[in-house]
Formats: sequence, structure tokens, C-alpha cells
Amino acid sequence: MTTAGTAAGWYADPADPTLIRWWDGTTWTSHTQPNPAVALAAPPPAGAAMVDAPPPVAAAAAPPISGAVPLVPSAPYVPPPFADPAPQAPVAPGPRRTGTSLPISEPVRLVPPTSGAIPVTIPGFDEPLPPPRTGPEPLAVPSGGPAPLAVPSGVAAGAPQPASASTPWTSSTTFAQPTGSIDLASVDYEPMTRTWGSPRGSAAPRVVTGVTTAGAWMLALSPVLQLALVGLGWAITSGGTTAATSIIGAALGLVAVVWIVLATVLDYRRLGALGHEFRPSVAWILLGPFFYLMARAIHVYRTTRRGTAPTWVYLALAVIVGAAAGVGSLALPREASLSELRSVETQLTAELQAEGIDYTVQCPSQASASLGASFVCTAYDEVGPAALIRVTWTGVGDFTYAFESTAARVGG
Repeated sequence: MTTAGTAAGWYADPADPTLIRWWDGTTWTSHTQPNPAVALAAPPPAGAAMVDAPPPVAAAAAPPISGAVPLVPSAPYVPPPFADPAPQAPVAPGPRRTGTSLPISEPVRLVPPTSGAIPVTIPGFDEPLPPPRTGPEPLAVPSGGPAPLAVPSGVAAGAPQPASASTPWTSSTTFAQPTGSIDLASVDYEPMTRTWGSPRGSAAPRVVTGVTTAGAWMLALSPVLQLALVGLGWAITSGGTTAATSIIGAALGLVAVVWIVLATVLDYRRLGALGHEFRPSVAWILLGPFFYLMARAIHVYRTTRRGTAPTWVYLALAVIVGAAAGVGSLALPREASLSELRSVETQLTAELQAEGIDYTVQCPSQASASLGASFVCTAYDEVGPAALIRVTWTGVGDFTYAFESTAARVGG
């Protein structure tokens, strides 16, 4: 039996052990609450969803309530140890309630009731679970907010309604609807970045009307031009080396450079006039006509799937002209230069001394340099002429030699 010295607080109801009643320190009051100890120990009803029960809380003291109905305590009661529960081993969490049922709120603290207060209940234990929700979860309307909009007359009850506090989402078959407030809270409300289209995309596409240009064929035939300039230079100098040979060679080389640059510029401008948006850079010509024509063929072929003929013609002519120039330099009659004759003298002297013959060779100042042509050089020792040596050209800068006479025959 609870005595007058017992402190005010919540104690088990002597008449109903499933309830707890407020003891104001003197008498029992009419304020009751479900006994948490009994609710936690009772098994859940069949078919009920499993939830995580809130932890036990301590009974909190509160000031006395005026107007309480006096009740006589039936028996003394020792309050359960809610304030300092014994430590327990961690328990693996059980199955949680899923779906659209009400979420588990924070643990309810038992506080003294006030006049006219509504008894506090623990969600999940003292009230039945709400029925499952079939539609989207509406947003909660704050207290004092606008009232739900009424369905206008003449509109079906199931028809989509304008968005409001009570109907936060309109029905649509083309957009995914949120299933609850969690989906709405996860929406990214950052402003969208606006992108603008390229001015080129709004312009009318360019139409390519051709791939053949005079500049491209000028570059393709440039090997023939170079061969013609070499022949012109040989004709002017008569195949020999004179004081004007370097000047003539520089002038002819300048003509070839002007031809190539002019052809490149003409081809680039003509491709633009024919509607080609992608053209090779003129800077490719710094590496030679072949590299510019290769870049041109790649760009033009990507657009029209043709236009590579100038490149193949240039390659064929370059091989033919190169071979013809090599053969012509050997077959055509020409005079050997002084530098070529002095080179023959130096090589012969070095080879004879390597064989142990101490001779010094001197060749004539004029001789033919054609392939197969020969001339005679004289070998000298300390006394005088010692032998005659015949030199025969076998290539550009290459020759063979043989002794024609000894010192006795030279002296005779």
C-alpha cells in the first residue's frame, strides 16, 4: 500500500495492472496511462507488423494536478527500475515495418497530465495500424494553412485536380509520380543549366559541287616541272660547272617554289568555292607537295568519297622522274668538274700509298664525266713521272683504275 511518504509519480494501478496511475504524494488521481512494462512484455497480436519498440524510459516527476479525484491506495508499490535499466547485450534488429504505414515516432516521455489533456499513446502498441495506402502520399498541411480545394461541379471525382496543399501532385501518364514525401524531399531543386545551339547548326548545310581544281593538278605535275627545269639548267651550262652555274640553279629553284606555292593557294581557295567546309591547311606545303596532297585527299575523301587522283599521280610521277634523273645524270654527256677531278687524284694517291707505292697522282683539268667515259692520270715519284693510270667512271663519284704503263715506258 502506497503511503503518504511515497514520492509523487506514476505507479501501477492497484485495480488494473495493465495501467499506471498518477500518485500525487498523498492520494491517487484519475489520470492513467498504459503500463509500458506490460505492453512491452505482451506478445504482438497475430498478423500484426513487427516494429522496433522504443526503449524503456524513466518515470518523470511532475507537479501535482488540481482537481484530482482522491482514491485510496490498495497496496504499497515499488516503482520499476525505469530510470537506470541494467545494461543488456546488443540484439540484432528485427523486421521493420515497411510500405506506407506510419513511421515510428520518437520515444514518448511520460509527463504529468494537465487539465483537459489527451492521454498519450505509444504508436504501434496502443492503436491499430492504419490501412495500407493505395495512392500517392499527400503533403502534410501545416496548422493554419489553406483548406483543401473542393472538387468543382461537373468534374469527375477521379479526374486530375489543380495542385494545392492537399493535392500536391497532379495525375499524369507521362511523368513518374512520387510515392511519398521522401520522394519529394529527394528531388534536386537546383536550377537547370540553359544551353544554346551553335550558330553553325542553324545555317543551311553547304553543298559540295566538285573536287577537281587546277591547283591540285599543278601540284601533281610538279615532278615533271622540276625535271624540265633541271634539263634547262643543264642546257644553259652545257653540262659543266661555270661561275654562273650557282646563279642559274638558284633562279630555276625559285621558279619551282613559286609554282608550288601558287598551286597550293589556288587549290585551297577553289575547294572553298566548291563548298568544302573542311580543307587542308596551306601550311602543309612547308613539308612538300606530297604531304599537302595527302592531307587534301583525306579531307576531300571524307566528304565526297573521291578526289584522291592528284595524290596518286604525284606519287607515280615522282618515282618515274627520280629514276629518269638518275639515269640521265649518268648517260648524258657532261664535263667533270674540277672538284670531281681533284677528288679522283686524292683517292688514287691514298689507295696507292696504302698498297706501299709512294706515288702522287695528277689528273687532267678537263675530262668527260659520262657513264663509262675514261681519262688518263699520271703518277709521280721522287724522280718524276713513274706511271700512267686510266680512270673509268662507273657511277656518280665512283670509278675504277688500272696502270697503263710503267716508269720505263714513260721515260722512253
